[in-house]
Amino acid sequence: MDENSTADFCETPNTGGSDNLFSFFNALSIHDDGGSSSSPNSMGSPWSGFLTITREVEVLDDVVQRYGAALQPIHSQGIWRGGNLSNTRARGTSNLRTTMGGSMPPGLTYNQETLSMVNEANFAPQRRRDFFHEVGNRNPFVGSSNQLRLSNVCSHIDLLRNYGFLTEVGGRKLEDILQLKHPEITREVFNKVFPFIFELMNDRYGWRVFVTLIQACNTHQLKLIVEKISLNSDLFLHVAACRFGSEAIRTLIKELRQSHLVSKVVNILSIAFFHVMVHQPGIILQCLDVLQPEQTELLYRQAIVYCLELATDQRGCISLKSFILHSKGDYKNTLLREICSEAVYLSQDPLGNYVVKNVLDLQSPWCTEAICSKLRGHYVRLSMQKCGSHVVEECLKSTEMRYPLMDLITSNQLLEVAKNKFGNYVIQTALTITKSANSPFHEQLLRRLQLHSHELHSGYSRHILKWIIN
Repeated sequence: MDENSTADFCETPNTGGSDNLFSFFNALSIHDDGGSSSSPNSMGSPWSGFLTITREVEVLDDVVQRYGAALQPIHSQGIWRGGNLSNTRARGTSNLRTTMGGSMPPGLTYNQETLSMVNEANFAPQRRRDFFHEVGNRNPFVGSSNQLRLSNVCSHIDLLRNYGFLTEVGGRKLEDILQLKHPEITREVFNKVFPFIFELMNDRYGWRVFVTLIQACNTHQLKLIVEKISLNSDLFLHVAACRFGSEAIRTLIKELRQSHLVSKVVNILSIAFFHVMVHQPGIILQCLDVLQPEQTELLYRQAIVYCLELATDQRGCISLKSFILHSKGDYKNTLLREICSEAVYLSQDPLGNYVVKNVLDLQSPWCTEAICSKLRGHYVRLSMQKCGSHVVEECLKSTEMRYPLMDLITSNQLLEVAKNKFGNYVIQTALTITKSANSPFHEQLLRRLQLHSHELHSGYSRHILKWIIN
């Protein structure tokens, strides 16, 4: 900041005395060299014309000397933002940059006595707290000043209403004003955005505003949001299927976790369970993570109903795996039993076989036994299928290997399996596992294969012949 610009600031009309200093403080947004910033909102004060164009200026020593101790806290460790001093030390640098882009709303007057309080004790910690208690915490949004601040963000809300989107600047301004959690401000913003709350949730910058809004809302306002969601479930599900909307809904669920209102949201999600699991499973998983099992009973029931559909869907099989990992207690066991009961069907499916393998990977003794015993009598046929052979190999690697080994050793189709392009890998896996485990099944399997050694010299079976010769 050069001398002329400082002089212009001091002599700007329509403001007088110590008001100049505090208006200037409010117009300052301190940045560090890391690029972070915090800019106050423009509030239409007498300074708004003077600070129309944003420009960066250096906070020079002559400014510090001119204003003394009153400016020191801003220069060294903090910024003045709407009556609150936020400590923000610059990281590894004293070369602070200031952006002149805001102003103090009219209606908050600082007299000479106030200025003296600022200078006193160079803002010693206790004195600073006393100052903000007496002066700084006189909320500048009470009464007419509130309307001035709100009028500043109304244009951004109008943009959302008329064109369906928010700008990044508009989103940040709305977030800043809502973070104050002032009931009057929250109520005014809520009333303005409530008619198009779904557009807000689904907007690139608006979803963060929605998150900040629900964190500032009271119980009645949250109830109105949930009721609107209940009455417009199709719109809600459309939002749920989108990236930004799903983030907004996940936060809503977290905020409602202690309220009975969450049951209405869970009910809608359960009705469209398959749709949500395929498009944005994170919403369902959020419910499992932050809610109690009894609150998510409907979701577990629907998981059992749609188990096969999800397991055989390209996206659904991945979501089902995640659902199992996030499940809890008896509800999880019930779902696993359903999957185990359909092990034969799923093992033959190009996608379902991965679900069976995922359950085996849990290394749950009862799940492993349930699947391996369920597949008994089907191992030979599965071994000669691309998908099924993967499941058979997993069963051979489990603690219940006896089931597939007995099927193979006693089968009349053992030679056919050994010569098959998929089955030969199953036989090789069986020989490797049984040998490393010193299992008696190893010798039994080798003896059965030796009976057909003259037929194993060509094709896929030649790899098995090496085991017999060695």
